[in-house]
Amino acid sequence: MVKTNDKIISIGEIWANWKNYPDDLTYPLSGLFVKELIDKFGKEKFIEFFGNQNYENEKLVFGEELDEVIKDFENKINK
Repeated sequence: MVKTNDKIISIGEIWANWKNYPDDLTYPLSGLFVKELIDKFGKEKFIEFFGNQNYENEKLVFGEELDEVIKDFENKINK
């Protein structure tokens, strides 16, 4: 679990407002999320996404299943 001081973590919120969050939260969290994406979709898909890391491109590369992956990931880290 990522230490969050009992706050609920929203991947979409952090993605949209990255600079509003401390590095000691965002960097470990992004590392965990990258691992989740690679485990689920594979390294090739992740590399395809990596060149343009906005949410719209991520949806394009990973498809509709992305929302479920994000939800599952948030459930894991918000326990």
